[in-house]
Amino acid sequence: MISRSARLKWDSSTNVVVDGNSITVYGFPLLLYGQEPVSTSGASTHECGVGGQTWRNMDGLDGGSSADVDAAYVAGKRNVLVAWETTNQAAGGGTAQSIADSCAQYIANRRALHPDWIVMVLTSLPRYSTGNPALTQRLIDVDDIMRRAWRSMGIDYLFDTRRMVPTLGFSGFSAADFQATQSYWNETSDWLHPTMDGHALITRQVASALRALPAKTRNR
Repeated sequence: MISRSARLKWDSSTNVVVDGNSITVYGFPLLLYGQEPVSTSGASTHECGVGGQTWRNMDGLDGGSSADVDAAYVAGKRNVLVAWETTNQAAGGGTAQSIADSCAQYIANRRALHPDWIVMVLTSLPRYSTGNPALTQRLIDVDDIMRRAWRSMGIDYLFDTRRMVPTLGFSGFSAADFQATQSYWNETSDWLHPTMDGHALITRQVASALRALPAKTRNR
């Protein structure tokens, strides 16, 4: 899902920033920055993920901070923001629409400071929590809203995680689904954090999507 046909040129004038929750703290950025085009382009990189963050925390609300991601912007470069949350805010309740609205507001506020951010957002991974099918459904519902409304949300590229990484793309209503792919998950409680093998599945596809990012955002 992409807004323009012109492609971003990857070189040392590109700056890549990952922001999100605990899923983006270690394995995801480590492997992503080792993938082409990032590793071979000379692009600068910044990792701003914080464990437990929601979209609202990432936007500086509810005791969170946006200072890290805003400071990671490098003037004069093509700045690419790869943002991945949803799961923590869904676990905290609220409606699917309110979560999608928080994502859109996060993007709008980043662009209020730096209008030329090129923004990629990832949809959620499945998350199994015993006795909480409502959480599983809420994640699915937020992803559905993003698929319909990503352009109006200010997203330049929506990476549809479950569809692009079908091994991890099941609905998640049953623990048996996770047990069938156990080597890709770190824990057996909520089955939320991928192992390095799981991250490798994801980052290979994300790197392919990065190659197709638009050269400019709609806002320039």
